[in-house]
Amino acid sequence: MADIAPTMEQQSACLRASRRYRVIVLLLAVYACTASIVRGEGASALAGFHHTAWRVTDGAPPDIWAMAQGPRGYLWLGTGSGLYRFDGLSFERYVASNGEPLKSTNITSLKFTASGDLWIGYYEGGVSVLHDGHLKHYGVRDGVPPGMVPALETDAQGSGVWVAARGGLAHFDGQRWQAADENQWGYPTRRADWVLRDAKGTLWAATGDAVVHLDASTHRFRPFGKDHVGLNAVLANAPDGRVWVSDETKGTRPLESNGDAPLLRERFAKRLLFDREGNIWGTDAVRGGVFRTNVATASTTNPQVFASAQGLSADIAVPIIQDEEGNIWVGTNLGLDRFRATNFFPASDAPSIPNATPLLVANERGEVWTIEGTALSRIVGTRPAPVLTLPRRVRSAYCDPNGIVWISDLDGLLRVEQGRITHIPWPHEDWKDAVVAYGSDAGGGLWLSVFNYGVFRYTEGEWTAQAIDPDEANAAASAIATAADGSMWFGVSRDRLVHRTVAGSRVYGASDGLNVGGIATLRADGAAVLVGGELGYATMQGDSFKSVTSLPASNAITQVSGIVRTKDGDLWLNASRGVIRIRQADATRSSAAVPDPPEYKLYDFNDGLPGVALQSQPAPTLATDLEGRVWVSTNRGIVWADPASMRVNRVPPLVNIKAAYSDRPMTDLLNVRVPGSAPNIRIAYSALNLSAPERVQFRYRLAGLEDRWVDADSRREAAYSHLSPGHYRFEVLAANEDNVWSPQAASLDIEVIPGFVETTAFRVAAAIGVAALALAAYLVRMRLLASAFRTRLRERLEERERIARELHDTLLQSIQGLILRFQAIANRIPVSDPNRAGIESALDRADQVMAAGRERVRDLRTSEATAGDLDEAFARIARDLSFDHAVRFKISTGGAQRELACETREEVYGIGREALLNAFRHADASHIDLVLDYGIEAFRLSVRDDGKGFDPRMAMTFERSAHFGLRGMHERARRVSGRLDIETGDGRGTTISLIVPARSAYESPGWRSLRWMRGIFGGGSV
Repeated sequence: MADIAPTMEQQSACLRASRRYRVIVLLLAVYACTASIVRGEGASALAGFHHTAWRVTDGAPPDIWAMAQGPRGYLWLGTGSGLYRFDGLSFERYVASNGEPLKSTNITSLKFTASGDLWIGYYEGGVSVLHDGHLKHYGVRDGVPPGMVPALETDAQGSGVWVAARGGLAHFDGQRWQAADENQWGYPTRRADWVLRDAKGTLWAATGDAVVHLDASTHRFRPFGKDHVGLNAVLANAPDGRVWVSDETKGTRPLESNGDAPLLRERFAKRLLFDREGNIWGTDAVRGGVFRTNVATASTTNPQVFASAQGLSADIAVPIIQDEEGNIWVGTNLGLDRFRATNFFPASDAPSIPNATPLLVANERGEVWTIEGTALSRIVGTRPAPVLTLPRRVRSAYCDPNGIVWISDLDGLLRVEQGRITHIPWPHEDWKDAVVAYGSDAGGGLWLSVFNYGVFRYTEGEWTAQAIDPDEANAAASAIATAADGSMWFGVSRDRLVHRTVAGSRVYGASDGLNVGGIATLRADGAAVLVGGELGYATMQGDSFKSVTSLPASNAITQVSGIVRTKDGDLWLNASRGVIRIRQADATRSSAAVPDPPEYKLYDFNDGLPGVALQSQPAPTLATDLEGRVWVSTNRGIVWADPASMRVNRVPPLVNIKAAYSDRPMTDLLNVRVPGSAPNIRIAYSALNLSAPERVQFRYRLAGLEDRWVDADSRREAAYSHLSPGHYRFEVLAANEDNVWSPQAASLDIEVIPGFVETTAFRVAAAIGVAALALAAYLVRMRLLASAFRTRLRERLEERERIARELHDTLLQSIQGLILRFQAIANRIPVSDPNRAGIESALDRADQVMAAGRERVRDLRTSEATAGDLDEAFARIARDLSFDHAVRFKISTGGAQRELACETREEVYGIGREALLNAFRHADASHIDLVLDYGIEAFRLSVRDDGKGFDPRMAMTFERSAHFGLRGMHERARRVSGRLDIETGDGRGTTISLIVPARSAYESPGWRSLRWMRGIFGGGSV
């Protein structure tokens, strides 16, 4: 630690002196502005790793002296200016609850306990513990050794902590501090440069001149071996269980009891790390930067080095850790760096040749060749083996199934077989830069497609033009492939593919499912045909093609220049966005008749691809070798990957909800209450992924509003507008770059509080108001209808009375006059005259006609029923009939007398009158009773006599009988929705009952029914 102590002292002094601090910040800014790489991102000098740097200009804090990963996945940074945490995208300065300050802003060590507490060590001495958002500080008075704290370690129980400080070693058991001294603990000095607990739980400490370990049986420290260590030594656990040490006197080595020679004498590490593959990483205290080597070859090979010259944020690097996802993190005094293991590896470590595009050449047998500049090499294993040097740089190349390499240059065609070159001149000068596709047939002939000339076959020194398209002469092909059965496929033009067999040629187009645009590459893989084009790819299924032009959470696939199927059945594409891998199951599913595109994995520069797919090469940019490796040609080099051992990040991202907003940010995410008047609500969420946070995909839903998940791609905010009052739960899931989804959704309960107009009370009041208005409108309408009905009824009654008067005053009076005259004449005829009897009979008949006419006139004149009460009208009828019939008549009423509706009153009067007439004239009764009952539910009329009665069957068959009186009564009852009942029998009298429902019987209440509203709305009478 001494090597960085002067730097840290200077930084601490600068922090305390504002004038010097501004100078340091200015120098940092100048350095960042003049650096050749402002944000280092790309393939690193460490083979198999992708490097990303966050510098001060990217928001990273300077002077990162300590790092630790917390239980929630955040990367915590202890710096010279305070405590920060990093989620893979942004840096956040951490402030404890209630703004509690740190003991010091200059942090030198961090350590998380099993319970999630964060222990913090400081340059100026002392420690703090961050528990549930609150800080507690410990210093010398509490028993913490004085001086800078370079290391912290948890004890075997996981609840306590050991502190290594320049002033000694101490232990905190959760209650009190205890210094490790010579008497009780056997600790030999008052200095501790490092403290470490190994995989077995043994505690190790570097004392400044030795390494000691704590004996579990005696609880005393004992020296380990004879190996002397120097000052500022650091310790690390190796995968094999050994403890390694690195110091400024002997470099980096394992602790051996016999003091063996060091493995890395020239490498003194400020911090030491073993990754999960057993490689040693260290931050170089002498040369600066980072070094890496494998344990097995550490003593025989030089370590790989990565410093500012290779893109590291700065040469002064101190902490180095590996996170749960396998990334290596390095903190420097000017930023933060990440090394992420890649899946693609360069074919050559040699620097690329300027202005020379590397070419990948392969055939169906798995032979792979490369051409870089003028060097032709054959791939052996994963490395290029030089074959020969070509006379000049080439334009394009092709390898046929026999292993012959054909190379195009400006002078002609080169045939390379077993290291021998044969030159074949171009038949036309224009061919030298016009070859767009290569192919070969089963007979060993070479096929070339030449722009503006067509397709030609070369064999035995002869060029023969080939008509490949039956619809277009001299058609050129953009891609050529030969199937196992010897048939050939030609990509002719946009969405046009020609299959040429011995029997003839067939053309496939858009109507056959081909929808990839211009065809760039073809692969006849057994019975399957794979097509890559500018819009996507297509696979042959049966006698047609299935095209895929889009993938989930991405833009459309574009410029597919290479397509292969590996041994495991997976489909690989080389496109403008990178290399795409589609698993066999997903590829098969997408080939079926389903609308959903397949799931996929995208590899790009983050995975080791140095560039993008070549788009103008006649040969495919993707190939497989005999071992199943995939080879990729890009504009910046050739790389390979092994599908069987691809790195997969199996750590799901930890998704969390960061904030919620309506018209303002909500401070309490445990009790989110949104007013119903708020126009919208926005919810910000995130997911902790340190490997590739930019590739994290999200899906969310709002339970209570929607059941299906919404794919949000990489969007980190959801918005909803005009939510109805109620309870909702927002849920969000996240998937990492390898489509591993978080096992549990982060959720946020939301209550939308109804506004006044959305409350139940308002709705009830509004419903009552609307109902009242509807009732008022209904009553007004009924009043208007009743008034119109009464007017029409009055007009009808007046017309009937007029007719009755006319009949009475004209017809009946005239007939009466004629009867009187004939009676006078009859009186003059002697009684014995036979004509007298005839005249008397005619006069009797005339009297009957007059009586019937008067009855009809009486029927027309209903004013008797409408002029007064019904009981009075029926009483008048009984009095008139009593002159001819000595019958005792009684009328009675029940209930509160109410006004009957006009039509009901008329029909009731007609039925009662007919019943009285029948009782008086035909029943031979001595008593007749009439009852009017004004009930609440119904109006009832009953006419009962004690006469002789009649046959009950006549009452039951009134519809077919000739007794029109009974039929008329039933018809009148039906017109007012009433029911007429007749009870009779020979010698038992007769009872006729009419029942009319109240809604039809009584006069509509009209505006009188609105009087109750005065009590609610006030005002006078309605």
